[in-house]
Amino acid sequence: ALDNGFTNWDDAKYLTQNKRVQVLTFESVSDLFTRTKIGYHHYVPLTLLSFSIEHHIFGFDPRVFILNNILLHCINVLLVLWFVSLLCKRFDIAFVTAVLFALHPMHVESVAWIVERKDVLYTLFYLGSMISYIYGIKREQNRNSFYAISLLLFLCSLFSKPAAVTLPMVLLLVDFYFHGNFYDLDWKKIFSSLGNKIPFFMLSGLFVFVALGQQKVGLFDIYSRMERVMIGSYGFIYYVVKLFLPLGLSCFYPVPAKVNNSLPILFSIAPAALSVVLCALVFMFRKKGEVLFGLLFYFVTIALVTFIGASTALISDRYTYVPSVGVFLIVSYFVCNLVSKELIKNIAVRFSAKFLIFCFFVMLAIMTFDRCKVWKKGITLWSDVISKYDDVPTAYVNRGNEYGMNKEYDLALADYNKALELEPRNLVALTSRGYLFYLMGKYNRAIDDLTRAVSVYPQYVPAYLNRSLSYERIGEYRAAIDDLIKARTIEPDVSLERINDLMNKIK
Repeated sequence: ALDNGFTNWDDAKYLTQNKRVQVLTFESVSDLFTRTKIGYHHYVPLTLLSFSIEHHIFGFDPRVFILNNILLHCINVLLVLWFVSLLCKRFDIAFVTAVLFALHPMHVESVAWIVERKDVLYTLFYLGSMISYIYGIKREQNRNSFYAISLLLFLCSLFSKPAAVTLPMVLLLVDFYFHGNFYDLDWKKIFSSLGNKIPFFMLSGLFVFVALGQQKVGLFDIYSRMERVMIGSYGFIYYVVKLFLPLGLSCFYPVPAKVNNSLPILFSIAPAALSVVLCALVFMFRKKGEVLFGLLFYFVTIALVTFIGASTALISDRYTYVPSVGVFLIVSYFVCNLVSKELIKNIAVRFSAKFLIFCFFVMLAIMTFDRCKVWKKGITLWSDVISKYDDVPTAYVNRGNEYGMNKEYDLALADYNKALELEPRNLVALTSRGYLFYLMGKYNRAIDDLTRAVSVYPQYVPAYLNRSLSYERIGEYRAAIDDLIKARTIEPDVSLERINDLMNKIK
């Protein structure tokens, strides 16, 4: 991964073209934490601060950003080992869980993709908060101190990525595990511990409120409530399948198109199937605390993105980064028990079983190494998506953007044309092709595409800004000014400088 560079998937928005991380002063740091409405970016001030510090010291060297992601991932591996050791008091289970977490190819997206610093950073504080909380349960003498540390780490996790809002529910699972192992609960202790969760839930509520105010178009706008339940249920199962069988991985998994205005039959039966399977598993393993904790941990942490989060994708590899700990804990529990001395008396057979496990780890490492190559640059990333899903307009648009940046205009135009063939009213494709025509000197064709773009979505600022450039080139200064004024009405941060320059040309 250290040979990789920046991609054209959010790296510019969060980092290379984000002026807010390119200065490091008291005022700039304060701005990161106090402004929640920041355009395309989620509220992730601690993540942006880490980028700002790196840029201040090393500049825009992608190797530095990727190396730090890898280092954070390594720390997270050790924290997973520590957390599971505290939880089940078995080093073998903790070790296997940590190795699976370290090597699984689905985690490449969270580590090799520079802007997913959000994942590795929030996970570090998330795991640290859980570990501190467990020490608070085990050590009565310093309980309040450990709880305070846990709360502070939770706040840092929230500042890194709002996905950390699930932690209070996970801490409740920790209480259930330690106060009766789920099946023989000490309700007195559980109720007495609810009070220390109030600050956690209050912080979660605050960050949920901020996150909801930043959501863009996603499943909430495209699908009905019942369809979102279907997609979420299917995605919940699909994540598990991918964790067990990490083949055909992609940075984008499209939701299948509707047939006769309905989702495919598998989506229709997914909610019922998920409900039955979950209930059956909970009943079967109600007296196996490690298994039940892993199952509920996975459910609580993945539900946020499968049922609540707004996205136009079916699943995303990065969303498994924390939830996978629950699945890996279950797998490790059964694997370690299967190869134990109590179950396999024969030394040779036990050695062979452990060797097979080692070979599986090596296979995961090879798959992960191979997956890292996909994230080398934007073209390799989106070509990989197209090789698996050749009907995704987003992939063609993003690859076309990369070709355009490399001044390979013919290849860029071919990709934009393909995207618009698949989806004629694709807003981003129209805007991108319009800007490409501007770069190619075809100003009237640029204006045509950008006019179509604003007819699709009249509030889309980039279309107005790009159209104003073409108007200016053909001498239509008044039309260019009108576009800039419209853009500034929608987004007040649009500069007045170009408007003033054009006004001077009219005079």
